[in-house]
Amino acid sequence: MKPYYEADGVTIYHGDCRDVLASIGSVAGVVTDPPYG
Repeated sequence: MKPYYEADGVTIYHGDCRDVLASIGSVAGVVTDPPYG
């Protein structure tokens, strides 16, 4: 998966979490924006 943004040790991916998390080895933190209408 290609990063949406990457700089200074920060990488942001845009996509379905099931696809993104399956494609990277480890996660230090997750930030989400759920669609609460």
